[in-house]
Amino acid sequence: MATAAILTEERRRTDATTPPARYRYLGSVRLLLASMVFLWHALPVFGFKSDIGATKFGPVAVFVFFVLSGFIIAEGAFTFYRNKPLAFFGNRIVRLWPPYIFAVLVMLVVLTIAPDPGFPPNTAGRIGANLFGLFPTVPLTDWIFGVKERGELLGIVWALRVEFAFYIVLAAGLCLACRPVVARWPAALAASLWAILILHAVVYHLGTPAPKLTFYLTFAPYFVLGVTVAAADHQKLKPQTALWIGVAALILSVLHALTHQVALPRTLAWRMPVTGASFVAAGLWLALTLLSAASLRHLSRVMPKRIDRLLGDLTYAVYLLHVPAIMLVDHFTESQGIPGILLAFILVLILSWACTVTVEAALRPIRQRLRGAPLPL
Repeated sequence: MATAAILTEERRRTDATTPPARYRYLGSVRLLLASMVFLWHALPVFGFKSDIGATKFGPVAVFVFFVLSGFIIAEGAFTFYRNKPLAFFGNRIVRLWPPYIFAVLVMLVVLTIAPDPGFPPNTAGRIGANLFGLFPTVPLTDWIFGVKERGELLGIVWALRVEFAFYIVLAAGLCLACRPVVARWPAALAASLWAILILHAVVYHLGTPAPKLTFYLTFAPYFVLGVTVAAADHQKLKPQTALWIGVAALILSVLHALTHQVALPRTLAWRMPVTGASFVAAGLWLALTLLSAASLRHLSRVMPKRIDRLLGDLTYAVYLLHVPAIMLVDHFTESQGIPGILLAFILVLILSWACTVTVEAALRPIRQRLRGAPLPL
């Protein structure tokens, strides 16, 4: 009886403090970020040789995606998935895995009609391992499929593994929030966010003998920043607590954007070479993050909601399918420079639209059942 009373009181307080779900104007910004990742991979293929790549604008766009993911997913958890951790995690799998499988199949078709010597031969084991490549369980699935070198069919899948690591942590937090021992779970949330930031600082700046832990914790401040903003907006953290956690996450995020090197993933932060381009990268990350915050507040004044939602719906598919689109245009045309980039972008939009109106549209009813409510209009 005491346990039931505690949980009932906690639900009552949560219902009283949780704002109703509302549409967030982030679709345009998300498509902008996906387009930056597209350009990061397209520019060298179509003959652009410059120092712009030193600014790491492609990875920086992914880092901003992590902030937005932390915000959007935490807000969804607060709004739709209280006491429903399995539904939350199931929805994430349904959202991300089938479009990823679609993209892997597209990539296999592209490699069949436009072979690339940079990719190893496609064996059944390698294809099977790649189909499960977006989960952090890749060491296990690689072993099950009998492959030592998976050879990523979609090189951008590393970011999806980071996303799923975040979902696992958040789902675990939702499980704990169901327990009466954390009836005062705002304090537990604050302690957890501080612990993650401290672990990141130790691992990224001082090192650890566990490279996998290093990889996932490297990107933690971005997610913590997004979660903190969502928690403050939904009154899950006291304003002063959220401010201090947010400032710490912001500082650690800027330091990561400044020191991260794509070619040196195992190097400690304080050993990273820092150049003028590194400061441009950190400034670009901060500017894009501020642009995202401004979009939340002001984009509704100039952007029709249906357009913003449409652009947002295309974003994930653009991220998944831009590499095969680039490869097709490069293989079958002699286009270089701006014409080549435009052709590749048009093709990726067509492929993304096809994925959105088939795979993603078919999954929306399943996701709504898991969510238990329609998305905000």
